[in-house]
Amino acid sequence: MRSFANLSIKDQAESTINKDKQGKKMFSKIWQKFLTALVSKSELRVWSESDRSGNTEWHAYDPETGRSICVASETEMRHWIEQSYYH
Repeated sequence: MRSFANLSIKDQAESTINKDKQGKKMFSKIWQKFLTALVSKSELRVWSESDRSGNTEWHAYDPETGRSICVASETEMRHWIEQSYYH
C-alpha cells in the first residue's frame, strides 16, 4: 500500500512539473510573438500579391517614413530597397 501511495504522489509531482514546463513554454511563445509584433511595427514590410491571371506585384511599406511602392518584379523591389536604404 505504501508503494501505491508513493507512486501516486510521484505521478502527481511529475504531472505538476510537466504542467509548469508547458506553462513556461506557452508564456515564452506568447512573449516572443509580442516582441516580434512590437519590433516589426517599425520595420520595412515587403510582400507580393498575384492576381487571377498569375501576374505578380511586389509591395513595400515603410511605417517609419510612410513611404510605399508597388512594382512588377522582385528585381525592381530589390533596386528600390537598395536605393532607399543603402545609399
